[in-house]
Amino acid sequence: MKKAFVVSGLLVLAVLIGSVCDADAAAKQKRVVIKNQQSSSVTASISFAADSEVNAQTLGTFCKSSTGKLNCVFDVPANGSKEIPNPGYKYLNMALAFKANVGCGSTKAEVTVNNPKWYDVLDVSLVDGFNEKIQINVTPAGGKATVLGPPKGKSGNQKVFGVFPEGCDVCVERRNPPCGYSKGKSPECKAGTEMKPDVVCQYQDNSNNGMIEVILVP
Repeated sequence: MKKAFVVSGLLVLAVLIGSVCDADAAAKQKRVVIKNQQSSSVTASISFAADSEVNAQTLGTFCKSSTGKLNCVFDVPANGSKEIPNPGYKYLNMALAFKANVGCGSTKAEVTVNNPKWYDVLDVSLVDGFNEKIQINVTPAGGKATVLGPPKGKSGNQKVFGVFPEGCDVCVERRNPPCGYSKGKSPECKAGTEMKPDVVCQYQDNSNNGMIEVILVP
């Protein structure tokens, strides 16, 4: 799963100096809910990272189909939602797409939560392409939601918070882009530097408790 460390311009630096995180002081308890705001039932596809403690194997019958333990397909009803079963609040590291497999041509929600070693990070990614508008709401317990996305469409996402624009694997440029995109600067990417983009592509969540909503918007 792609992770370009551009969060607040300081994430990589903090890792290198071994900063101790207050967020790790207590066990995290975050729920992840997948929502469909469209008028028809849709299929969602998850690709789990190899280190994710939640996967197709642990989810069991939640997945209507799966390929090994790292891929899970399930349906989300029209104007409805499904919570990813995780009663033990285990570490979850996933990419999710609607109406397509995770891969070239699909918009992805990238979600890393209940991380015991570091802050949680989330983004909406068009690095592999675009097919649907996805929004992520990050709501700490008793707090206000931080909204990532949704993208405006395939293009024009330079100023959209929490979104990697099309093909821009390091937020501000196409350094080693997948899916046939050419390397180099692109007007689709965000301004600034990799460590300090003018609008961040990836959000760092410092709370221990709350809800993550991955939303397919009309």
